[in-house]
Amino acid sequence: MERTGAWERISNKLKNVSALHERLKSGVDIAGHLIEERMVKRFEIGGPGWAPKKIVQEGHSEKPLVDTGALMQSISWNKTGDLSGLVGVMRQNDATGFNIALAHEMGTRKMPARPFVVPTAVECKGPVLEIFKKQIRDWLKE
Repeated sequence: MERTGAWERISNKLKNVSALHERLKSGVDIAGHLIEERMVKRFEIGGPGWAPKKIVQEGHSEKPLVDTGALMQSISWNKTGDLSGLVGVMRQNDATGFNIALAHEMGTRKMPARPFVVPTAVECKGPVLEIFKKQIRDWLKE
């Protein structure tokens, strides 16, 4: 049976899947840093419907999610495998077990929700998909 079309090219590409793996690893790094950057940026720009801080202590920020800046500074990107990673708040709960990141994300009885994780994930979905599409397109062009 005679093959027509791009069979030879496709066959050669499939023999070099390790190059695709390397491109996808690069995509994971790019995406992780993008999400981390945008999550931190959300602290500066706020979010839709965020209530302003009612009390601003002397020497502290007026930005809704920034008081001392410790929560914002605890956001980071960590690679967990070749093709996986985690962007999130790398911070311990305080001595009482209170999770300040969860309190801001979901709100409490005394504090309105000021979500920063879920909105960032939604905002980054399209750009992250584009990162991986580009990596695959570039691999196909090699």
